Amino acid sequence: MSVWTLYEVFVRSKHGLNHKHVGSVHAADAAMAIENARELYTRRSEGVSLWVVPSALITASSPDEKDPLFAEVTLDDDELNIYQQVYNKFTIDAPVPDLVIYLQAPLDVLAERIKQRGNPLEQNISTEYLGALNDAYTQFFHYYDAAPVLIVNARDLDLANNRDHFKQLVEYIVTVKSGRHYYNPVPVL
Repeated sequence: MSVWTLYEVFVRSKHGLNHKHVGSVHAADAAMAIENARELYTRRSEGVSLWVVPSALITASSPDEKDPLFAEVTLDDDELNIYQQVYNKFTIDAPVPDLVIYLQAPLDVLAERIKQRGNPLEQNISTEYLGALNDAYTQFFHYYDAAPVLIVNARDLDLANNRDHFKQLVEYIVTVKSGRHYYNPVPVL
């Protein structure tokens, strides 16, 4: 008896929006996973795009590592000191991911993508705050060494709308086993 792979399913409900995780399916291969996911999650034409990714290839970022970045950008020195004391008391020993992927882009690209995404909660983010947050992430990943890191130059990538960009990145991701790597896609002329 063969063991089927567990795939995570992501659906984009309409053009311009992000793909959202909607559930999982078991399948013998990716083509079968797409068919199973289409049958289970888009039966009534709920989505315009469907992704399936083997669960074993996905590691979510830990909020424990991301929260301090936001704290450093948004809190004053006294508040940050209190935050760090509480944070240090409540941190857990979370499992180390197999790979950390950092999508890096210049500030103007990030601002344009936020605008295009159209999420009302993000539309009033100031350029100064976005720049400080971008700098904090760059600093964090410069020193991060708990797991292999892939830093992706996402300036010219459109992972949400261009299947070739997504496919090329995934093909590169599966080759990364250890260390720090940089993915700079070659522009198509």
